[in-house]
Amino acid sequence: MSAESMLERLDRYYHEQGISPVGFKCPHLEKCSSVCAPGKMATAQAAYVGPGFEEGKLPRLLFVSSDTCDASWYKDNPKLLTLEGVRKTALSDRLKNVEPKGHWYKTLDLARKLLAPFAKDRLAHPLNIDGVLEYVAHARSTRCKDISIGKGEGKEDMYLNCRGFVKGEVVAMQPDIIITQGARAREALKGAFPVERHVAMPGYPGHKAHFEIINISDNHKAIKIVAWHPCAHWRGKDKQLFAEWAAKNVQEFIPGS
Repeated sequence: MSAESMLERLDRYYHEQGISPVGFKCPHLEKCSSVCAPGKMATAQAAYVGPGFEEGKLPRLLFVSSDTCDASWYKDNPKLLTLEGVRKTALSDRLKNVEPKGHWYKTLDLARKLLAPFAKDRLAHPLNIDGVLEYVAHARSTRCKDISIGKGEGKEDMYLNCRGFVKGEVVAMQPDIIITQGARAREALKGAFPVERHVAMPGYPGHKAHFEIINISDNHKAIKIVAWHPCAHWRGKDKQLFAEWAAKNVQEFIPGS
């Protein structure tokens, strides 16, 4: 019997928890729908898992964000939200509809900076911001959305009901690097895994910018980097300093760059 693939592990986990986009039966559905505008709740979108992330040619880099920015395009179309559907849409669209100053562009730009040293040695081509999409994954601490609020952050009730699902996604994906974006993503994974080491970014409060070496499983460790949201107001050169600090620690944690 062939080994279970990463997408198969994730899909099985989604079905076990009732959060598969197809056949969605989350135990929190009634509670979450009650805080949404009538008829405006869009149900769960699967994580994005790039084919290069799954293959593991580069260190596996997982971003965890707060919630879905805009869910209006997929409401009532669950087949678009499966692991395969999300991947197909992301790789088809690439960056053609992405604002250069927006969340996703800034996320991929950070990914490029973190993975470029590894790509130089392991790939036969340089890693640009468009190509890095294949080598990352993206999960959300809140996976359903009240589309009546547009791109705004969803109700806290929905986040509190949903955040516990992220740990299982991390276990299924076995990332080498985790970047949490914003307070909700940070809190969703706080204490989820045993911590071997905690190091704050010099000159910044430890809860705002730090990294931890965590044990995801008995034989797999990851570096979890806690970050501000990429669209937050960064002071002066904070964003540049953070990217340089994060890249330095990733390279020290993962040899061979």
